Amino acid sequence: MSGSKVFSLDIFESTINEVNQLVDETDNISKEVLSQCQRVLDETQSEERNSRFLLEEARMEEAMRLAEVISLTAGLPETAYELYQAEQAYEKAKARRERLEKRYELAQRCVEIATQNLEETNSIFNSTLNNINQNKDNGLFRINRAYEDLKKYLSTLNSVSLNKVAEYINYNYKEKTPVRPDEIFKRLNLSSIEMTAILYDKYAKEEKFYNLINSYRKELETLSKEEIIIKLKKNLAGNLGEEIVIRAFAPYGKNVLTQERTVMEDGKYTKTDLILKDLKVPIILGKGEGMGAREGSDLAIEVKTGKSSYLYAQKEHMKFQSLGHLDSKLSCTICSKDIKDLSIEKEEELRNTMKNSGSPLFGMLPYKEELDKVCIDFVFGEDKDV
Repeated sequence: MSGSKVFSLDIFESTINEVNQLVDETDNISKEVLSQCQRVLDETQSEERNSRFLLEEARMEEAMRLAEVISLTAGLPETAYELYQAEQAYEKAKARRERLEKRYELAQRCVEIATQNLEETNSIFNSTLNNINQNKDNGLFRINRAYEDLKKYLSTLNSVSLNKVAEYINYNYKEKTPVRPDEIFKRLNLSSIEMTAILYDKYAKEEKFYNLINSYRKELETLSKEEIIIKLKKNLAGNLGEEIVIRAFAPYGKNVLTQERTVMEDGKYTKTDLILKDLKVPIILGKGEGMGAREGSDLAIEVKTGKSSYLYAQKEHMKFQSLGHLDSKLSCTICSKDIKDLSIEKEEELRNTMKNSGSPLFGMLPYKEELDKVCIDFVFGEDKDV
C-alpha cells in the first residue's frame, strides 16, 4: 500500500490548485472593479468637458445680451419695448450661465471624487493583492514543505507499519452496532507509528501547529535541546493526547465541537475538550448504569495527559471541568495510562471522585512518557532547516 492511499495526498495538490484559483479570481474581480472605477472617471471627465463647453457658450451668450441692453439703454423712446425684450433675454442668459456654472462646479467635484476613488481603490487592491500573494506564497511553501515531510515519513514505513496506519486512518464504525470499550481502547491506545503519523498529518494541515513545531526547532539556535524539551513536555504531549481523542471519537458524531465554553452562575467558566452532538451510533463506555448513550445523544469528553502525580493533583480541577458536561447525555474524562501508577487507594479515590461527578475516568491514552518521546522524536528526530 502506498502512502498516498493512506493519507489521500492528492488533497494537497487540489488545495494548492484551489488557492491559486482563488487568487486568480480575486485578481480578476479587482481588475473588474478598477475597470468600473475607470469608466466612472471617464464619464465624469466627459461630463466636465461638456459642462465647460456649455458654460463658455452661456458666458458668450450672456455677454452678447448685455451688450444689446447697453446699446438700447441710450436709444430713443420708441426703442423701449426692444429694451424690455433685450433685458428679458439678458436675464434669461444670465440665469442659464449661473445654472451651468453650478453644473460645471458639480462636474469638477465629480471628477475629483472619481479620480480619488480610482486612486484609492487601485492602492487598496494593489496592497491587498500583494498581501494575498505573499500569504499565498508563504502558505503554499508551508503546505509543500509539510507535504514533502509527510511523504518522506510514509516512505520510511514498511508494509506492516503502513497497513497499521492505514487501518487507523481509514477506520469506520459499523452502523447500528454499539461502539464498545475494547473498540474505543484500540482507537486511543496507539503505537508510536500511528501517533507520529498524526503529528505529520497535523503538521501538514494546521498552520498554527506547523509554526509551533518550527518555533521549537528554531530555538535550537539559542537554547539547548534539554531546555526546549522541558517546554515541549509541558505543551506538546497534551496537544497530541487531545488530537488522539478527537480523531478517535469524531467519526461517531454528526457535529464535533472542540473547546466549547460553559459559563457558570458565578461567572466562572470551563472549556470542554470535545463534545459530540447527535451521535451516529450508540456508545458504551463501560459496565453499569449511565455508561452508555443512544444514537442521537450527546457525548462530552475531557482529556488529561500527565504523570500519575499530575493526574492526582488535577482531581478538583477535573471535577470542576465536569460541570461543563452536564448538558450532555454521556460524559467522561480520558487520561493517560499513568493513572495506573498511583497507589490503589489514590487511584480508587480519583476514579470515584470523577464517577460521582458524572464524568468517569478512563486511562486509555498512551503513557505520558510515550507521548513525550513521540513528540520529541518528531521535533528533533531529523535534521530540518527551519
